[in-house]
Amino acid sequence: MKRKLFTQALVPFAVAAATVAIAAPASAVQCIADPTTPLNLPNPLLVIGSSAVANLIQAMGTALANAATPVSILYATPGSCQGVNVIFNAAPIGTGSATYYSKAGTTATCTLNNETPAVLPVLASSDVSYSSCRNFTFASLPAGVGEFLGPIQTMNFIVPEASTQNAISAQAAYFVFGFEGSGGVMPWANTNMNQNIFIRGDSSGTQSMLAIGINAPAQFWHGTVPGTTTGLSSGTMLTTVGAATAANANATIGILSSDVIEGAANNATATPLVKGLAFQAYGQDCPWYPNSASATHDKQNVRDGHYVLWGPERFYTAIGSNNLPSNPLAAQWVGAFDNSTPPTFIPGGYQGLLTTEINQFLVPQCAMNVQRAGNVEIGPVTAAKPTCDCLFDSLKKTGGSSCMACPDGGTCPTGFTCSYGYCEAN
Repeated sequence: MKRKLFTQALVPFAVAAATVAIAAPASAVQCIADPTTPLNLPNPLLVIGSSAVANLIQAMGTALANAATPVSILYATPGSCQGVNVIFNAAPIGTGSATYYSKAGTTATCTLNNETPAVLPVLASSDVSYSSCRNFTFASLPAGVGEFLGPIQTMNFIVPEASTQNAISAQAAYFVFGFEGSGGVMPWANTNMNQNIFIRGDSSGTQSMLAIGINAPAQFWHGTVPGTTTGLSSGTMLTTVGAATAANANATIGILSSDVIEGAANNATATPLVKGLAFQAYGQDCPWYPNSASATHDKQNVRDGHYVLWGPERFYTAIGSNNLPSNPLAAQWVGAFDNSTPPTFIPGGYQGLLTTEINQFLVPQCAMNVQRAGNVEIGPVTAAKPTCDCLFDSLKKTGGSSCMACPDGGTCPTGFTCSYGYCEAN
């Protein structure tokens, strides 16, 4: 007999404990300077939450490490919603590990080991709005916490590169992930229940966003969480799904963000690889890839609204009475994304940051031709006026941008404005 998807009540959950332990690989060096293993990172800023934006945070961390006044990003990844929950409860980190970045861009880990004084996360990075997380019960932003938007993140259902599957509908995904391997959707129905169906858990922003897209609440998904202590990371999902044997390739499915998929595909040494499936949303007549084709990187169908599984990366941090981040390092971070605090630490300033986002397979909001209101996840779209659409095309569209170049703020035809080196329509 098939097990129904919605067979239990949602149990509210909130982190109220004094400390939160993060499951992550251990390191011999403590993040905070210690007499026996001194690290002495200058100006540490602890970012907690999504693992899906690791490439962007590495790029930001490297740039900040090279700033005139260096900032050391410490990056812990228990999942988007857990990160939000920690910030909302002002809970210090008890144990676990964080990644930090050298001036050369290399990564290393350090241990958060019941530090004294306690290490308080300053910034949460989340792929979804707090209102889309279902493992805690905040109906609104707590007093003293602000939400700031970053670039557009795209989510995917994924299969091994060897799979012959290329598309999935919202209805099919509902049965694949809503039933214990017995949803009847081939080739993902199997007698071993969840053996080849991989999920992230309801703290994951990836799972939370996709859950809304298929109307199957994240906390009720069935599947295997890959790995053990690193089971919630995007990297583990990539490795696990990509490593499926030829015999299991068609039966294997998982979830992952586009920047992780495309970043791995763009790295000639990265193995194994996965591919994202075209997605047919409820009410659509056909499936759409995020890009104009499966192997391109132009995000054309995200930017024009045909591919629906996207949303802005969100940053949560404590704010003062002026509604701006109270921590100066957090203010520098979030201000960089809307240019309210020009990111002088990035070569090229704000345009350099836009280029970094695009090169990390994200979409700056200024490259979107559609927009969604407020905290509505996977909601209806309305038209938007892009100002860096041409810049995006120049970097990611096959053949480059068709826009007229206007280097150094040159003159554009009537009805166009020079924006980031190209003439954009007014």
